[in-house]
Amino acid sequence: MPFLALLGALLVVAGAAMTCSLGPLRGSTYARWDSFNYISIATRGYYLEEEEGHVVGGNVAWFPGYPLLIRACASRHLTPAKWGKIISTVFAFTLLVALWRVLRGKGQDLLTLFLSAFFPGFVYYHSVFPLSMVTALAVLAVLLSARGSHLAAGCVGALAAFTYPPGFLVGGPLLWGVLRDPRLTPRGRLGALLQGPLLVALGLLAVFAYQATSVGWTAFFRMRTEYFDNAPSNPLREFVQNTSVATDALTPEALPHLQTLLVAVLVLTSCGIAWRHRSSLSLLEQQLLVSALLFWAFPYFLGRGISPYRAEALVVGIVPLVGRLSLAWQLVLLAVFVSLGLGMCRLFFQSVLV
Repeated sequence: MPFLALLGALLVVAGAAMTCSLGPLRGSTYARWDSFNYISIATRGYYLEEEEGHVVGGNVAWFPGYPLLIRACASRHLTPAKWGKIISTVFAFTLLVALWRVLRGKGQDLLTLFLSAFFPGFVYYHSVFPLSMVTALAVLAVLLSARGSHLAAGCVGALAAFTYPPGFLVGGPLLWGVLRDPRLTPRGRLGALLQGPLLVALGLLAVFAYQATSVGWTAFFRMRTEYFDNAPSNPLREFVQNTSVATDALTPEALPHLQTLLVAVLVLTSCGIAWRHRSSLSLLEQQLLVSALLFWAFPYFLGRGISPYRAEALVVGIVPLVGRLSLAWQLVLLAVFVSLGLGMCRLFFQSVLV
């Protein structure tokens, strides 16, 4: 079943590429904007450009997990972009397999799986970006945590933190699992805290240790503040700014804002479903919801220079809760997801999306 869902998403993405006169089998088709920073890390490593002590360029704002995997797979037969696309597709399939483990046997599971495959922002699962990799790792970490495998969950979560800046947030649902797991004794809870969330934190620290060998420990933060002007922001104000133009004009350029509004509605709906079914909500569903809420809110705290429509692909953990909706509502959502996703794919291939 995960293969069918993956195939459906791949066909939509490939079809959108062809409508933009791009070859769906070319690796370069799926490389846009930040893709080239990941490729540059894979091929030349990290670098930082400075003028008069101020950062004016470089690639240190991007984490090393994904490009190191591209480098490990590099060969003269395939370009780095092609390898990036292959790796993204493999992790997109891994993500669907992991979610299928959650959904299977719960009724309407196949339809809900297709909602996962076409979740808003899914074009980034199939492009030269680490979104499918970090999302798959985050879901796997939560699955392992819910089963009581806290050390394995921490290791997988550390890889997520090493792959993408918001990846460290997977420590949140792991912490929730440790605190809420009735199977743990007080001593076992302490051990689980050290094995799970702490390892995720070490994964984040490993990013800066790796960068320190070439550009210094603080290069990432310098580029984020000096070059991108990222700073703590009012999340409500940022959300309003990102959604206020959603219905100003029904043009393709409004699609990212419509997606942001749609995901916000989905998050609120999922919270309502969780509250309504709180007595029967499994620990795994609780952890997936915590993960989705953290991933969804995080970009709005960072202000300018952050693209929420890309990070929204990380919120797919709410799909098991969305799967509690009626068949009719799920069919409506799937139609909306596919229609919106097709438009977002076209914007991506036209280099409108960052």
